[in-house]
Amino acid sequence: MQAKTIKYTVNDPIQELSVTTNSANFTCSAHGCCDQIADETIEQVCDEFIELIPEFFTHGTFTISNEVLTPQISKCLSQRFPEFDFDPYLTQMFYMTKNQETEFMNSIETGIALPEEYRTKLSELPYSLVRHSPSGNAVAFEHIDAVGLLTHQFTLAEHRQKGLGAAVEMHMCRQLIALGLTPFKFVELFNVKVLQTSEKTSYWTRRNTDNGTPSVTTYLGMFNKKSQNQ
Repeated sequence: MQAKTIKYTVNDPIQELSVTTNSANFTCSAHGCCDQIADETIEQVCDEFIELIPEFFTHGTFTISNEVLTPQISKCLSQRFPEFDFDPYLTQMFYMTKNQETEFMNSIETGIALPEEYRTKLSELPYSLVRHSPSGNAVAFEHIDAVGLLTHQFTLAEHRQKGLGAAVEMHMCRQLIALGLTPFKFVELFNVKVLQTSEKTSYWTRRNTDNGTPSVTTYLGMFNKKSQNQ
C-alpha cells in the first residue's frame, strides 16, 4: 500500500497528516505545526482518515506528532475508539543538514571504522547487517521504514561497546544519502546515552523549537484492549 496524504492549511503553515505502511503496521504522522489546531479540524482529519482507511484502526497503530498536537489527537481518537489504550512514547528527532551529509560522506570515504574482524563482513553484506561467523547469526543491524526513518537498531549484548551500533547507523546513512534521502531518526527520552551521543556527533542535528529548546515528538501507541487480553 502506498502512503496516503491529506493536507490542510490552517493559519499557515500546512498541517500535514501522512499515512504510511510498514508490513501490517500503520503510522499516522502530523507535521508542520508548532501551534494548536482547532479541535474541529483535528476531528475532521481523523474522521476522513477513518473513512479512507478503516483497517488503520482495526488492531492498533502509532500516531506521530509534536507536544502540542498529541493531546488533541489522543482525545479525538479515544472518543472514537474507547476499546483502545493509548500509550505515549516521547522522543527527540535528529537529522542531517546538507553540510553534515557532505561532512559525513567525506569522513567515511576510506571506510567505516570497525574492529578488524567485522570490517569485511559489513562491507560485503547487504543493508546494515553484521553476522557472526561461523554461526551466521545477526550481530548488529538497522533498517528504515517506508518513509526512510532509521529504525530498529540493535546489537547483541555480547558484541556491544565495540562500535557496531554506530557502524550500522553510518552504513545505513551512506545508503540513504546515495539515494538522495535525508537521514533522520527519533531517540526516546529515556535513552539518555544515545541522546547524548547524537548531540555530540558532528553529523547529527537535533530538531529544536523556535526558542531553541529540544522539540519533543510523541509516538502515541494505540493498542486494542480486547487483543491484549487474548
